[in-house]
Amino acid sequence: MPKTWTFLAGMTGLTLIAPLVIGIAAAEQSGAQQSEQAKAQNRVTAAREQRQQEQARDNAAVTTFKDSGGREFRVPTSDRVHVLTREQDIPWNPPATAPTFSGCPAAISGTYPGCVLPPRTRPPEKAWHDPGWFSPAWADDTQARFEGGYLLRLGAANAPAADGTESGNGVVGYVPLLGGGLAVGQPWPGSYKPVPLPAYVTRYYGLGGEGAWRYYDRTIYRMKPDGSAISGVAAILLGAPIRIGQTMPPGHDVYNLPAGWRDQYRDGPEAFYRYSDGYIYQLDPASRRVRAAIELLA
Repeated sequence: MPKTWTFLAGMTGLTLIAPLVIGIAAAEQSGAQQSEQAKAQNRVTAAREQRQQEQARDNAAVTTFKDSGGREFRVPTSDRVHVLTREQDIPWNPPATAPTFSGCPAAISGTYPGCVLPPRTRPPEKAWHDPGWFSPAWADDTQARFEGGYLLRLGAANAPAADGTESGNGVVGYVPLLGGGLAVGQPWPGSYKPVPLPAYVTRYYGLGGEGAWRYYDRTIYRMKPDGSAISGVAAILLGAPIRIGQTMPPGHDVYNLPAGWRDQYRDGPEAFYRYSDGYIYQLDPASRRVRAAIELLA
């Protein structure tokens, strides 16, 4: 190729490449500017939130109370909370165990005629299919069975089996399980009587009016408007019963308040704070005795 053609070809390549290089450089510069702008906006937002939190702490009132022994202690208060300092102020604690219902659930009677289960011929496929996985009280597999989302108590000696003989596999009692007999979409069995809940609990979890929810075994269920079936799980109450004036139960060693309350209630030399099932509890740091329960109104 003549030298003139080679020179022109090289110039053409430069002409094509130069705009591409310039465009890439411009894009990188624009991206860097946007990144810096985002970082600056984040700093502004963080500073504003910090000022708001500091103002909230400054505006929070501190009220002095006395415990049953006459000792004074202070609790930050505001129109967002209600402080309880007497044991009788908390009128309800969820029962620690689920009641066992007598009889046989409809879901089982519809599958096994006469509510008589066939003999079990092989071990449970999964650990939680063994009733003893839930409680030692259900560990005897000759008297208990997991079936259809229920723990079933067996022992009806006069229950006729399919071949007409008597069997000890008749269902005489049952406990429905979360996600099983009490799963979303399942009808609420008519034999489960409604359990009243304190007004604070219904307000805190947004349960609505009477009939919009049911309670069983430390779990609050939402119901469809017509009450025909379970529509969701509103809350699972995991904490052990906590009483004002008593030592905080084990398992509350770590500061665990929801983010929106951490600025107002911080651990310090005068008090510790722990959250459980809708309440913030103030503890004496030395004895871990519960001084107050704080209802969260907003």
